[in-house]
Amino acid sequence: MTITKLTKEKIYIDTKTQFLQFAEIEQRFFPPFINFCQQHAGKRILDFGCATGGYCLELKRLGFECIGVDINEEYIKIAQQKGVEAHLIKDRLPFNDNSFDTVIMFELLEHVEDPDGILKEAKRVAKKNILITVPNCEGFEVLRNYGLTYEHFLALDHRNFFTKKDLENLLSNHFDNFEISEEEPIMIEGQPISPMLFGSSGFFGNILVVPVRKLVTLLYRIGILRTKICMFKIKCYARLYTLITLDKFSNEL
Repeated sequence: MTITKLTKEKIYIDTKTQFLQFAEIEQRFFPPFINFCQQHAGKRILDFGCATGGYCLELKRLGFECIGVDINEEYIKIAQQKGVEAHLIKDRLPFNDNSFDTVIMFELLEHVEDPDGILKEAKRVAKKNILITVPNCEGFEVLRNYGLTYEHFLALDHRNFFTKKDLENLLSNHFDNFEISEEEPIMIEGQPISPMLFGSSGFFGNILVVPVRKLVTLLYRIGILRTKICMFKIKCYARLYTLITLDKFSNEL
C-alpha cells in the first residue's frame, strides 16, 4: 500500500516565502483586485505590502502610476528587478503626507502586529481613498460542519482574523466614511446530510432537542435514514472588500 507523503510545507502557507516560487513570473495578480482599483483608485497609487510587484506592474500597464513598499527584503529585490519602484520599509512610510491619490492594501492587515499603525500611515499619505481587502472569517463554523475551512486559515503568519463586524470596529477608530462589502461567494449546495451534523456540536445538534438527536442518530445506524437527503443552500463569502473615502480637502472644493 502506498502512503501519500505530506509535509507541513505542502499543507500550510508561509507568506514570507510564498511568492518566491513566482519570482520568474513577471506579472502575477488576482483580477478582481485589479478591477477594484480600476473602479475606485486615483492616478497615483501606493501598493502597501506589494510583495514581488505584480499589482504595480499590472496597474502601470493600465495607465496608473504605482509605487510599492514591503517589509520583505527578498520580495523587494525581485520587484525592483522587474522594474517596479519598490521600497523596503520598517515602520513609517518614506513619503510625505498626501503623496498618493490612493493606497491599496490587499491581504495585508491580517498579517501585521499593529493594524492601527498601518492604517494611520495609509491615511497620512493618501489623499483620495484607501482600498483594502482581507480574508473573511464569517461562517467558518458552518464550513467546519462540512469538514471544510477557509484556505487562509492555513497561513502560518496570520495574526488577525476579521469578520465584517470586526473590520468595521477597527476602521471606525480611524475613518468616518467607509463601505465594506462581502465578496467572492462560496456556495455549498446539494451536499448529503451527514450523521455528524446531528451530534451535540453539529449544525442540527444545536437546534434539535436531545431525544430527537438520539433518534435521528439511531435511524442512521440501523440504515433507515441514508445520506442521500440533500441540505439547503449555504453561502459564505471569502473576502471583505473595503473602500475608505477621505475628505481631507473637501473644504477647498
